[in-house]
Amino acid sequence: MEEIKQSEHKNYLPSYPFSFEEIIENFLQPSMKDVFFAFSEKIHNDAQKDGEKGRNFLKQQWEKAASCCKRIAELSEESDWDSKHEILVEELINMDYSSVSSFFRTFAKKFKENTPLHQELKTLEELFAWMWKVSEKHTKVISKELVETLNQ
Repeated sequence: MEEIKQSEHKNYLPSYPFSFEEIIENFLQPSMKDVFFAFSEKIHNDAQKDGEKGRNFLKQQWEKAASCCKRIAELSEESDWDSKHEILVEELINMDYSSVSSFFRTFAKKFKENTPLHQELKTLEELFAWMWKVSEKHTKVISKELVETLNQ
């Protein structure tokens, strides 16, 4: 089993100076099918990396999240893929788990409760919240405000 090391993650998206609501509405909702297939692939790859490091709980959570993303993609309408979404998907999933959970909570609000899409997004929120509980003690969160202050 690997020793748990300190990690650093941002709580914002460096390439997208917009709120979660704006990102969801302008970038993700129009391309949900393709974006969630990309989420599924990225998350599955991260699960494999955690598995190789002996982080079995995180690997299991990642795999459950990848399955949710795949189901969301399958429930979504066809869309046009824009390769710029690759950066967005990467940056979203690389945020700290608490921020990712908050993002999916915000996304779930776009759908009526008790619909399949809403339920899958709520499950994603809960999975990342659990992952945050496991990792928060060894995760340093880099905030946008801190970066802006250091750059002044």
